[in-house]
Amino acid sequence: MERAKPTPTDLILIGAGAVMLVGSFLDFSGDTNAWGTGWLPIVTLIPIYGLLMAVPVALSKLAGVKLPDLVFGFTWAQINAVLAVFAVLMSAGWLVNSDDAGPGLWLMLIGSAGALYGSLAPLIGSSEAQA
Repeated sequence: MERAKPTPTDLILIGAGAVMLVGSFLDFSGDTNAWGTGWLPIVTLIPIYGLLMAVPVALSKLAGVKLPDLVFGFTWAQINAVLAVFAVLMSAGWLVNSDDAGPGLWLMLIGSAGALYGSLAPLIGSSEAQA
């Protein structure tokens, strides 16, 4: 099975998903992380979105798994863009409304912003995405 070479934006999506996952285990607000009591499932959606973006890219580009071109009529780039927008909006919303933002929240926001860039670059025709 031949693997496609990952583009820089593919690597950005994988890295952003990893950053969001790591951030979810750090203090989100106060002394609890995104998986802690009271935050599940609202805050945990952010790292789940990151995983839903990163895992298919890693499977197809790094492991050589053949994934369908369309999922329910949408391309993977479209799905990633929607998930990234949700992740950024949720992270930013939590940051604005948090009195005690921890490093986990900041990492999830940074990862979400990276995922947004990595997901939108192929859709807007960035020259880096064509590499």
